[in-house]
Amino acid sequence: LSAFATVPGTYNYRVEGFATVAATYTITSTLTKFTSSTPSSGVANKEAVDVVTVASSDFALFRNYPNPFNPETNISYRLSTDAHVTLRVFDVLGREVATLVRNFQKAGLHSVRFSAGNLPSGIYFYRIEAGDATGSQFTKMNKMVLIK
Repeated sequence: LSAFATVPGTYNYRVEGFATVAATYTITSTLTKFTSSTPSSGVANKEAVDVVTVASSDFALFRNYPNPFNPETNISYRLSTDAHVTLRVFDVLGREVATLVRNFQKAGLHSVRFSAGNLPSGIYFYRIEAGDATGSQFTKMNKMVLIK
């Protein structure tokens, strides 16, 4: 997460490696204060540790990039809460061709690289299923095109 302070209290945030998305975020940050370094060590004394938490109000599955792709693409998604996540890829006949994620993940932005080197050209679908401890469920499917 990159932050550029322009005026005290006004910040612009950019999350590296993810598509820009419209959403409501809660951003919590602990600033770092450095005291002067000693001439002998050349190392600044750090008084606080940077802690940046980005939480969104919703789940999302983003478009893969690049699309069309050959042979690899990135699939990104956002979790609003900690959740058990399954991300799978299907061919046009509905057959599962890959399972990319099947585990418990923390809230936030995530990205997975899909390599389709062993698959023929065609249309594929990727589907996310996420469920949290409160019983909330999120399911979404997107289309991607492999061109060799």
